[in-house]
Amino acid sequence: MKPVSENRRDNLARLVKDAGGQVAFANLIGKDRNQVGQWLMDPEASGARNIGNSSARQIENALGLATGSLDYPAYATPDSPLTPAGERNPLSPLASHFQKLDPAILLQAEHWAMIFEAADGIKWPPLRRMQKLADVYARIVADGGMLSEEHQAEYMLELNEAVDRRTGGDNERGEGVHGRSAARRHGSK
Repeated sequence: MKPVSENRRDNLARLVKDAGGQVAFANLIGKDRNQVGQWLMDPEASGARNIGNSSARQIENALGLATGSLDYPAYATPDSPLTPAGERNPLSPLASHFQKLDPAILLQAEHWAMIFEAADGIKWPPLRRMQKLADVYARIVADGGMLSEEHQAEYMLELNEAVDRRTGGDNERGEGVHGRSAARRHGSK
């Protein structure tokens, strides 16, 4: 029987592949891509790290996996998104979350998620960031690979409102993200 550390590394490798690579996976779980790379390294290599109990539980939580899923060979849990052969489990409610991601669209979605996070003025928890990233990604896909002008305008309005909430309606220059004053945005002069 393999040690837990090997099972975790093997399962992580499958999840990273399903997510579309280390960067996409790191964004999904709210970790640095370098840390993901260290987890995937041969355990004898310089700089390699094992996935500890705390990190394993954080990964499972971020992906909606059952507690302990990473600890067993090939996701030996009934609600696994993968089969023991490493293929997508079509019966799993998580299977749809592991589709191939388009790197260009993911980069656009990440850009918008970073702007939203900055507008809030706080570092978002991983789940909130992942939800916004998924929302923006889905919109870009629905818009044919590039965010439509209409959706860009909606996002800009949402960003202006976030800045206004954070600054009490009066940021450093008394203007929103687009440089329009709150009064002009709401139709007054």
